[in-house]
Amino acid sequence: MNNKIIISILLIGVLVIGSNCVIIGSAANQELAEQYAPILYFVEGEKCYPVNVSYAFENSYLYENGNPSPLSTAPNAAILSTYTSDNYFLDNQRGTVAVGDNGIENDYQSKMATLGFTVYANVDTVNNIIQYWFFYAFNGGDLNRHEGDWEMIQVVLSGGQPSEVMFSQHYAGQKAQWKQVEKEGDHVKVYVARGSHANYIKPYSGKVGLASDTVADNGRILRPAEYTIDVLSTQPWLSFGGRWGWTGVDQSATAEAAIMGEAGPNGPKFREGGTMWQPLSWASGLQPANDILFLLEWLVYNFVLLFILITIVSLLVLIFFVYRRKKKHGLGPRVFALFYIDGSNQKSIGNILCIVVIIMAVVALFLPWYLVTANVSIPGSEQTGTFNA
Repeated sequence: MNNKIIISILLIGVLVIGSNCVIIGSAANQELAEQYAPILYFVEGEKCYPVNVSYAFENSYLYENGNPSPLSTAPNAAILSTYTSDNYFLDNQRGTVAVGDNGIENDYQSKMATLGFTVYANVDTVNNIIQYWFFYAFNGGDLNRHEGDWEMIQVVLSGGQPSEVMFSQHYAGQKAQWKQVEKEGDHVKVYVARGSHANYIKPYSGKVGLASDTVADNGRILRPAEYTIDVLSTQPWLSFGGRWGWTGVDQSATAEAAIMGEAGPNGPKFREGGTMWQPLSWASGLQPANDILFLLEWLVYNFVLLFILITIVSLLVLIFFVYRRKKKHGLGPRVFALFYIDGSNQKSIGNILCIVVIIMAVVALFLPWYLVTANVSIPGSEQTGTFNA
């Protein structure tokens, strides 16, 4: 009897110690996540901010691909946790992905004050990496519009100190040394693109590349004290393998939505085939930031301003020489040599070409820099043809 009592006491002790370790570990992860939580800079005019996923539950139906009837009209975390394959999706009932339909964004904004802001953390204690995941109600824009949006940054620790930061940008991303990023203490500054919510290192990034994101620091700023941090390991919905937004009602529509960027994304554990949930594997495929790229991005971002400044300086120099000529010889027909055209001689033709180039440069400032054209043809789909972006 005494042996049984002793064994029972030992088992109870082990259970108590184990549960305490879980609590302590969870508390330590929370503390670590809060210590390095990012500061998020948004662009003026942004409509969606990081929100608790409960917004998606409360406003969506759960569907299976190819089945027009919903599996659930009131999904919750417990229900979603049982659907672990990619064959399911949530469809927000407040709007669609159609251009001009701002239903989801408008609904979110009407509830934003009560919803607050939430950031999810995944703490990898083995590799000393902290991931910060952001869920947005909608990914806006003229192209790549989709319900739900998951983006992420991760902070790498080395010797107990931050050494690198990785930023998700659409289907890829960028990595930088800790010394290359802007920060306040242990909190890295993240510049979030308007609509797409891609994360950038500098407020003037985003214009170099096909995405042509709009990034700045002239909008809302979310500091760690202004949002809640929830540790992902405690979230039952984490095992949901489906998509967090509409993907289409049949196979052809699903394929087409994916090509057009209209399909909702997978959750943190399944994004990019699960690669983003493996911090080291995902980081190995990212392009490193460098000072030359930063300079190029700065020049592109400030191109219009630089063009105007150079034009003003050039005009001032021209006026100065005109003034000198006037004082010396008086005004004459050739006071502005550039605009002097007399017949079809070489100088006149050169002046004409120069004027045309100046006009083209000014007009180009207000036109798109490039046009991406895709020829899409999907078997079984009614919508085929050429799409421009």
